[in-house]
Amino acid sequence: MWCVLSGKKKKNDKLRIILRTGQPGKAPEKKIILNYDINDYKEKTELTTQKLFTTITTALRSYTHLVELEKKTKEIADKNLRLNEEIARRIVAESNLTKYNRSLEKMIDSKSTRLKTALAALKIKEKELVEAHKSAAVCDISSVNLTRMDASGDRVKGNLGLMDRYRADMTLLLEKYEILQSLISPPSRGSSAPDRKTAGALKNIDQLKQEIDFNGILISYPEIIKDSAEGIEQISKAVKDIQCFMAIKDEPLEKTDINSLLKTVGSELKEAYSPKIGLQTDFAVIPEIRIAKENIKKAFREIIKNAFEAISSKGIVSVSTACDDAGITILISDIGHGIAPEHMDRIFKPYFSVHKPHGSGLGLCFARSAVLSCNGTFQLTSTKNEGTNVAITFPVETAGEF
Repeated sequence: MWCVLSGKKKKNDKLRIILRTGQPGKAPEKKIILNYDINDYKEKTELTTQKLFTTITTALRSYTHLVELEKKTKEIADKNLRLNEEIARRIVAESNLTKYNRSLEKMIDSKSTRLKTALAALKIKEKELVEAHKSAAVCDISSVNLTRMDASGDRVKGNLGLMDRYRADMTLLLEKYEILQSLISPPSRGSSAPDRKTAGALKNIDQLKQEIDFNGILISYPEIIKDSAEGIEQISKAVKDIQCFMAIKDEPLEKTDINSLLKTVGSELKEAYSPKIGLQTDFAVIPEIRIAKENIKKAFREIIKNAFEAISSKGIVSVSTACDDAGITILISDIGHGIAPEHMDRIFKPYFSVHKPHGSGLGLCFARSAVLSCNGTFQLTSTKNEGTNVAITFPVETAGEF
């Protein structure tokens, strides 16, 4: 009996066994194949040299294929193991990601709540800032006016003291005249010249007139009265200015058409200025918003009036509106003399005026305060000898909440 062995004998599934027998009766092929792990059965009579070569070659090839198959199987098993490990890692990662997402959602909810609280606090701070700005503007005006009122009060007090002294001097003079009148009335008949007592009284009167500068009193007395009246008028005007700014926060908010306000103000001012100055308008379709109507109307009037007055002879004042996500924007422009850079930091100071010596210097200050009190923004840019642009923005959704 012949056999061909390939590879290890112990527990080697790749082993190829070929049975060669000369007594097939004692070892029947069917029984041998079923009961033993052999791969081929050859009788001695049929196993020639060629058949033996073919059988061995076939067995060796089968062994080689089994070795390669085992190698591939092992590689596949290794890959499956790595794949299972990767799947396990991904499952763990997905579980961790799920936990992280839940934690992140809770964190976002917490952050959102805190953000909402912060936004609410910010709105309160913005309201306080607007109020503080208005208070600051009033304080600026009040501080200037207090100085002016103190000066005016000193003037009035001094003038009244001087007037009182003049009154005392004039009373004394009148008393002297009464004495003189009692002395010379009734006149003596036939007397051509006053007696010695009369002459002395007249001399005393002339001396007193020189001492009190009676002629000077008659000249300066009306001027003192006029100066006192002007001082009182300054005090009255200062009080009115303060009342004007104090009233900004008192006007109730109401739904208003911005375009309608601008058209009204533009038409009124266009008629008051030279026909050589044109008014160019471009009004977009914008919604009504809640604002302090009269204060904003006055603010528009001050800004557009400044634009007209900035143009010396011929030019154009432009007024336009637009609406987008940022809100309603009003743009007022002129091609006038502009504002010098050294004056830009003072243009919103009360009573500051460059090109209008007789102006109040409160127009821009009031306009900005009125806009800010309605939760708007106010931006002014200017170039000397080229012109000025004023951009005002009101939010659409939150307008009127303050």
